[in-house]
Amino acid sequence: MNALFLRDLKDKIRRSHKAIAAAGRAAGGLAYGYRVVRGVTDDRGGYVNGLREIDPDQAAVIRRIYEEVAAGIPVSEIVRQLNEEGVPAPGGERWRIHSIRGERSRGRGILANEIYRGWLIHNRTRKVVDPKTGRVRYANNPESEWLRTHVPELQIISDELWHRVQAERNPKWKWEKPPSERRRKFAEDRKGLPHPLTGLVKCGACGGHKVVANATRYVCQTYRIHRTCTNARGRREQEVAAAVFQALLDHVAAVEDWAVPIGAKLAAEYAVRAQLDDEVASIDAAMARLLTAIENGVQAEQATTRILALQDRLASIRAMPRLPDLLPSEDIRALLVSALVRMETNFSVPRYADPIAKALALVVNEVVLTPIPGKARGETMDIRLNPEGWGDFYVQIQGAWPGVTV
Repeated sequence: MNALFLRDLKDKIRRSHKAIAAAGRAAGGLAYGYRVVRGVTDDRGGYVNGLREIDPDQAAVIRRIYEEVAAGIPVSEIVRQLNEEGVPAPGGERWRIHSIRGERSRGRGILANEIYRGWLIHNRTRKVVDPKTGRVRYANNPESEWLRTHVPELQIISDELWHRVQAERNPKWKWEKPPSERRRKFAEDRKGLPHPLTGLVKCGACGGHKVVANATRYVCQTYRIHRTCTNARGRREQEVAAAVFQALLDHVAAVEDWAVPIGAKLAAEYAVRAQLDDEVASIDAAMARLLTAIENGVQAEQATTRILALQDRLASIRAMPRLPDLLPSEDIRALLVSALVRMETNFSVPRYADPIAKALALVVNEVVLTPIPGKARGETMDIRLNPEGWGDFYVQIQGAWPGVTV
C-alpha cells in the first residue's frame, strides 16, 4: 500500500509540474538573472507558484557575458574579470568557468540555458536512484519528451546574440568531442583513483590548494576554477610524491635515537597501558581466589556472579586497541623505512590510498609549490614535515598499514 501511494504521489507531482511549465511558470529552481514573484493569487484565492521576473542587475551581467563570448573573449578571462570586480556570482560565491560554460546536454550554465532567449524547457532530465547504493544521478530524457514553452516576458538576450554565441561555442570544442579510445581508456583507468597527497599540496602564489588535474599534474585550484591566482604552472604527481618520500626517508635517517621522541610522545599512552596490564593481573588473581573459595565451600552463587563480572571487565580490556611495544631505536628506524618504502611502492594503488593518506597527514604539514621568479616555467618545492606526528605514525603503520609487522 505504501509503494502504491508513493507511486501515485509521484505521478501527481509530475502532472502538476507539467501543468505549471505549460502555463509558462518555472517548475524547478530559480535561475540566475531572475527573482521570484510572490503574493499573486488565482481566482480561487490560492497562491500562484513558479512566477518569475527579470532581475535588472543580474540580467546586465548575463548580457555582458554573452556579448563578450560572442566577441571571442575566453570564458576563463571573463571569470577572472568578474571575480576581480567583485560581481556576485550565482549562489553568492566566486565565479567559476563551469557556471558559465555549463552543460549543453542538460541545459545548465549561463551559455546553455535557453530561458535567457525566452524558452522554458521542462522534463529535460529525470532523477534516477540506485536501489543498492541509494545514490542519485540525473539521466537525459529524449528531446521528443521535452516540453518547450515560449515565455517572451523572461527573455534577456536576443535570438541573434544567442545564435552568435552558440556559433562561437561550436561543437568542435574539445570538451564536447567524443573521447578517443586512448583517452577513454585513460579516464576509465584513473576513474575513482584517490590521490593520497590531496589536501597537503598548496600553491605558493595564493596559498590555496593544488589538485591533481591536467594529465596528473598538481595545479592551483584557485587559478583553475576562479582565475584569481596567477600561478598556471603544474608539477607531476609522481615527482611530488617521490620528493615527499625522499624527504621523509632523509628525516628517518637523520634522527639518532628514535626511541626518545616516540617514547616521549607516547608516554601517556604507555602509562595507561601499564595500568591496564596491572588491572588484568589483579583480575586474574581475584578470579583465582574466588575459585579457591568455591572449592573450600563458600556460597557458590555470589562468587559466581562476581567471577562473571570480572570476566566481562577482562574481555573489555582485551578488546581495546593494543599499543605496540616500544622497540629499540634501530628496529624503529627499520620499521619506519619499511613502511615508507611500501607506501611509495603502492602510492597509486587505490585500495592502499586511504591508509597512505592518513599516515602521510601525520608527518607532513604541507608541500608548497611556488613559481620560480624570472622563469617562464617551473616551480620550487618546499616540503614541510611535522616532527610531532611520528609517534602517531609509529602506531598507525603497525595497525592500519597492510603488510607491515614488528
